Amino acid sequence: MLTELSLSSNNFTGKLPNFRSWTNLTRLELEGSGFEGPIPPSISILKNLRDLRISDLNGGASEFPLLKDMRSLMYLTLRSCNITGSIPNYLADIGSLHTM
Repeated sequence: MLTELSLSSNNFTGKLPNFRSWTNLTRLELEGSGFEGPIPPSISILKNLRDLRISDLNGGASEFPLLKDMRSLMYLTLRSCNITGSIPNYLADIGSLHTM
């Protein structure tokens, strides 16, 4: 069972993968991976994540990903992902979140 995935600092091409089959992940790192955005809506099913780090996405803009059910999230990095709009208020309700 896959629980941690780090694909950072690579030269992948194409869109971010669909996260539907990775529901057991507790750590996901896609920093400087070469992937294109937007962050797919399926990221919201990764409810076991404690650590989510995505940065340097190529491609078009997207809205802030839906993370409100990630109640175990401790670390969140969304840097240079072409996210538009505002930071959702529900992030303040995730009591385990230490770093954003």
